[in-house]
Amino acid sequence: MSGKQRRRRVPLTMRFVLAVGIAVAAGCDRPAEVATNSLPNKETALPAHLFAVERPAAAVSLAEAKATCKAGDKVSFEARIGGRKDPFVEGRAIMLVADSKLKSCASMAEDHCPTPWDYCCESAEGLRANTATVRVVDGESQVLRASLKDAGGIAPLRTVIVTGTVAENSPAAFIVDATSMYLPPAAP
Repeated sequence: MSGKQRRRRVPLTMRFVLAVGIAVAAGCDRPAEVATNSLPNKETALPAHLFAVERPAAAVSLAEAKATCKAGDKVSFEARIGGRKDPFVEGRAIMLVADSKLKSCASMAEDHCPTPWDYCCESAEGLRANTATVRVVDGESQVLRASLKDAGGIAPLRTVIVTGTVAENSPAAFIVDATSMYLPPAAP
């Protein structure tokens, strides 16, 4: 091999090593959540029974459920999908809902908000007191790797009646593992 050929091989090898080093270093600076979520995940189908065809008879308001339920209780409550700009967790069967008594910007006389389902006109304390996290889990209490967004007619500001088991009720969070959801017909 001539010296000229050797010189070409070394820079190519050096460029390869440098590129790999940069890629590894960039990955090390990411938070663990981002690195984990970037791995390929096989999406799971939502259970066929998740979307109920009949309205549950004993549904209460979300505010009442939060005031009276404890972890392990069965509950049915009515709420609206929303509480932040994107109420869905990408790739996971999780969504945020708000008590139906809260006024979204869409229901105010002067609708000035491009995302009225985030309830930006509500105080942070009022929003925290009147929202819940709804999850769909498997038999081992693991959140399904599936999106709730657009599933079964689910959309921001849509009313939903959630039936499930309270996983947590604390000042920091109200989390319900849904076994079924009923979406009343949308108003014309």
